Amino acid sequence: MLVVEAIANGNSDPWLVVYDDLGRQVGQNDDYGDGLDSLIAVRLQAGTYIIGVRQYDGGQGFIRLLAERYVRAQ
Repeated sequence: MLVVEAIANGNSDPWLVVYDDLGRQVGQNDDYGDGLDSLIAVRLQAGTYIIGVRQYDGGQGFIRLLAERYVRAQ
């Protein structure tokens, strides 16, 4: 499982997307919960993935990106 969170700092509105190694979108989010922050939680197979983050609609400020990977216990 992969959890990715983009947290706004200032006047930011982050938008997140996750792609697999073939360019297929496996997750996308804008405005998770009551705020403008973004969150993706997706179950993935082993492999290579690309995380994209950008300012949505001309926002300004910094975005903090947090990525966590959870693996099944042996």
